[in-house]
Amino acid sequence: MKRNRNSKIRVWIVDDHLLFTESLKSVIESNCEYIKVEQKASNGKELLELLERKKHPNCILLDIQMPIMGGLKFLEYYKHNYPNLNILILSMHCDKLSISRALIYKAKGFVSKNISQSELIEAIKTVALGEKYIQNDYKDLFNEILTEREEINGKVLKFTAKESEFIRLCLGDCSYTEIADIMNVTYKTIDTHRYNIFKKLGVKSRNAMLIHLRERGWLEGNE
Repeated sequence: MKRNRNSKIRVWIVDDHLLFTESLKSVIESNCEYIKVEQKASNGKELLELLERKKHPNCILLDIQMPIMGGLKFLEYYKHNYPNLNILILSMHCDKLSISRALIYKAKGFVSKNISQSELIEAIKTVALGEKYIQNDYKDLFNEILTEREEINGKVLKFTAKESEFIRLCLGDCSYTEIADIMNVTYKTIDTHRYNIFKKLGVKSRNAMLIHLRERGWLEGNE
């Protein structure tokens, strides 16, 4: 939910470390008189329950790694069910893959837990308005990710029937050996499919492959 620039900012915090959550609440409210932390949850499942019962906030601070339902898993769900939420990822995991996945799932912002208090307040204000915010320390990495996404999006995705079958099987928990058994081919053939697909997409892992395909809409109807 977006806010008017002159109204109070209603914030929820989603993190599984209680002491951190309480400290964060204190830091936020002591640094800005018109920001109020209204609700707290310890995982994505609890957040979903709050969303069903409570008026949605202007900004949700969401951790990535949590038990039961982590932040990225929640983002994957919210993209389709709560597209108007303003999500600000607040995490210790600020690697290229985590930032890329957060962007794919339409998080409004991404900051690390070592962010300064003043920049955190600025990030919350920005995201609460429905605008994007990337922590200053990660802007170069963010731009690198955007460049890579534009290059990949400019390519036409063409896969053979066997490659397409391999990709769909990769959506589950099957190992490559198990996929080979299901497709009734040798492991070497599976390795060839994997190599060719990774090369077409410019990725180096199964997880990155699925992220890029999901972003391009290729997985729609296959998940």
